[in-house]
Amino acid sequence: NMTPPKSIGFPRMEQEAGEVRVFLPDFIQRMAALEVQVMIEEGYGSRSGFDEADYRQGAINVDFGTRQEAFDQDVVLILRSPDDDYRRMKPGTILMSMLHYPTHPTRVPLFKELGLKTISLDSIVNDNDVRLMENMKAVAWNGLEVAFGLLADRWPGLVRPDGEPIQTLLLGTGMVGKHAV
Repeated sequence: NMTPPKSIGFPRMEQEAGEVRVFLPDFIQRMAALEVQVMIEEGYGSRSGFDEADYRQGAINVDFGTRQEAFDQDVVLILRSPDDDYRRMKPGTILMSMLHYPTHPTRVPLFKELGLKTISLDSIVNDNDVRLMENMKAVAWNGLEVAFGLLADRWPGLVRPDGEPIQTLLLGTGMVGKHAV
């Protein structure tokens, strides 16, 4: 017998310096309209030019608090998986994030051990099994960063010792390949 969640937390993503991905104030207002308590980590959205007033918009059920307070809510919504913060959440918390179960198989046993209920945003698909939440441009960029980092390690300045051009071969198809090209 599951009771509806009474609160939702929005922690900041901290893994990358200068991270700017956040849920926009209009989305937060839609959550507030569901009559749940909204707890936003202090500083959320500041790198994108938003302040507390942008998120609060007079809603009495939108509050700002510590990182821990954002993780203390019934539901925690954060785009990037908060790997260093799983243990902040109490058993029964619903974690909604990009959890990538197929490529991070050790997460599932950990979630079970901690008593977390999880919804992997990257697993949400339509009736044709097409992902509804994705950013293929960012995935391609991440792959290119790794590839060029390895090339720079091997050939400093991205110049081959024999002076010949570096030749590359991109393997794969679809949207990631399109953005990589």
